[in-house]
Amino acid sequence: MDFLTRTLGAPVNDLPTLPEVATELIRLVNDKDYSVDTLIRIIAKDPPLTARLLRLANSPVFSVEQEVTTLSRAVLLLGINEVRDLALSLTVFVSAAGGKGGLRHENRRRLWKHSLIVGLLAETLAAEEFGIGPGYYSYGLIHDIGKVLIDAYLPDEFSLILDEMSKTGRPWPEIEKVRLGFDHAVIGQALLDHWGLPESLSQAVGWHHQPWMAGEYQRPAGVLFLANLFAKMLGYHSFEHEYEIELRRILTMQAVSFLTHQGWVFEGKLIKRLETKLELMIDTFDPLV
Repeated sequence: MDFLTRTLGAPVNDLPTLPEVATELIRLVNDKDYSVDTLIRIIAKDPPLTARLLRLANSPVFSVEQEVTTLSRAVLLLGINEVRDLALSLTVFVSAAGGKGGLRHENRRRLWKHSLIVGLLAETLAAEEFGIGPGYYSYGLIHDIGKVLIDAYLPDEFSLILDEMSKTGRPWPEIEKVRLGFDHAVIGQALLDHWGLPESLSQAVGWHHQPWMAGEYQRPAGVLFLANLFAKMLGYHSFEHEYEIELRRILTMQAVSFLTHQGWVFEGKLIKRLETKLELMIDTFDPLV
C-alpha cells in the first residue's frame, strides 16, 4: 500500500477498490469446497459482468459446441475454476482505473483487445504447446493492468511515455523505469497484492518481462512473457504508438537462457501455428472488446 500511495501520489482512500463481487470471488480462490451455486449467485449480482463472461465463453477461444446462454452452462462447459478466474479477471481490469477517466476509448479498446489476444496465446502455449495445463487465459487478460493504473493516476507521465515510445521505439519497461522509477508490471503486481489476489497471479504479472526473476512462479511468468512477445510480433500491440518489436531488445541472453532452461523452443513453426490460430479467431475478438 505504501508503494502504491507513494508512486501514484494518491492517498489510501483514493486507491482503486474492488467491487463486492470481486472480493467474494477472491474468497472463493481460498475455498476448496465452494459450490457451483455459490459461484453463480456471486457473478449474477453483476449483470454487465455476466453478459461479458457469456460473450467470452461463446468465443471460439473455448471451442464450445453449443451456445452458452447461462452461467450454469458456462460452468459445465468451461469448469468452475475457469469461470471464477475469468469473472475475476474481467472485474479486476475494469476496476484498476479507480473511477478515473484514463484511457481514451480507442486506446482502451486496443489495450483490451491486446489483453484478450495475450490471454488466448497464453492459454494455447500452456495447454497445447508446453503441456502445463489450462487456466492461463485469465493471466493474459490482466497482464497489463499496470498500464491502466498509470494512465488513470499519472496521465501526464503516461502521455510522455507514449510519445517517447513513438519517437524511439524503445520498449515500455525501459522508458517507464527512467521516467517513473518503476514499470507497469511492478505497479500492476503491487495493485493485485493490495487487493489480495493469489500470489501466483500477481507474481506472474509482476515479472512477465523478466520471468527468470519470478522464483517459484517462473513458469506462469514465462508463459506470459512469450504470449506478450508473440502478440506484439504478430502486430497486436497494446497502443498504436508501439513500433514493430525489436527482438534484440526482448530476447536478451538472459531471456534465451531462461527459455532454453524451460525447454521451450522459440522457433518459426511455433510462431506460424499461433499465427494461424489467431487468423482463424481474430474476427471474434471485436464483439468482446
